[in-house]
Amino acid sequence: MSYDLEEQEQLENIKLWWAEHGKLVSNIISVILIVISAYFGYKWWMNYQEEKAYELVTQLNAAIEANKTSEILKIASELKIKYPNSTHTAVGILRAAQTLPAKNTVEVIDLLKFTANNAKQEEYTILASYRLASILIDNKKFDEAIELMKKPIKDNMMWQGLFADRAADAYVAKGDRQKAGILYEQALKSAQETQNKALQNFVELKMNVSTITDN
Repeated sequence: MSYDLEEQEQLENIKLWWAEHGKLVSNIISVILIVISAYFGYKWWMNYQEEKAYELVTQLNAAIEANKTSEILKIASELKIKYPNSTHTAVGILRAAQTLPAKNTVEVIDLLKFTANNAKQEEYTILASYRLASILIDNKKFDEAIELMKKPIKDNMMWQGLFADRAADAYVAKGDRQKAGILYEQALKSAQETQNKALQNFVELKMNVSTITDN
């Protein structure tokens, strides 16, 4: 009998505690469930986006292989609009920009600008910026190329050297050999410290040509 009374007392205490704290506990559980649902819902959505972007990039690759310029531009535009943050989009657009003919320079610039500004992975923004600078220089947009090569790059001395080298090229094209020389020195230092012999030899060659031209 004493056990039944004790058990009844415990049940009463539980009822009292729940009456006082039950709403708070329910709210906490609801929040936890919402967070969990949102997390898995977000993961599902991102996976879905990546899958759809991959399907479009597969179509893009087929258009590139078939050399269908209009189709390449159409699919690349669709990737930009529908899946701007997808890794597949960045890769696909970089390849499209590389394969489009010279007559589509305006579209290539637009594609590279998009990737440089929107890709979530730094390596793709860096590559797009570097390729874009080369095209801008070819089209005599020197100041725009120089500004683009000022993009900060953390913990990657190789790309820092390549950016300095490309900015120097723009200054040479502008006729400002003094600023070009400073940037070539920076590029050479980066090449030496990263043991990038190809870049080192290329920069040294351009520095020598620049010196001969000045003399």
